[in-house]
Amino acid sequence: MRLPYILLVVALTLNAAANLCMKHSANLAGTGASLGDKVFSASGLWMGLGLGLFAANVIFYRFALEGVDVSVGYPIMVGGGLLIISGVAIFAFGESMSWKLIVGYLLLVAGLVFVSLHISEHTRSAKALQGQDNTLASAAKRPSPHA
Repeated sequence: MRLPYILLVVALTLNAAANLCMKHSANLAGTGASLGDKVFSASGLWMGLGLGLFAANVIFYRFALEGVDVSVGYPIMVGGGLLIISGVAIFAFGESMSWKLIVGYLLLVAGLVFVSLHISEHTRSAKALQGQDNTLASAAKRPSPHA
């Protein structure tokens, strides 16, 4: 049960790193550079790295979805990635922060807490059902006293 969530965290981290590479690529290229300069330069290398990280993200996310509901995995993926990207962007790229962003991020964290509560509730329910299945299987294996 834990492996899909580990894969999900790897996927969201790769996604965040890919977005940050794209931003770094855009910063290096600037607005006046030609398409050739943007692709065949340090900017292009960062863009290529970003594309590779996006591809790896999709692969890990796909395997995570084998054990995670998409209604849970996607909010974690997007919300977690947004928090990572925003935190790094503020410090690495000098992007601004406002009280509106802070309130938005706090609401996002609250939403992720509720999604996590759903996960733990779902896990407890699954374990309880598994316990019932084991009890029923044990009862089925025991010989009947009336036989």
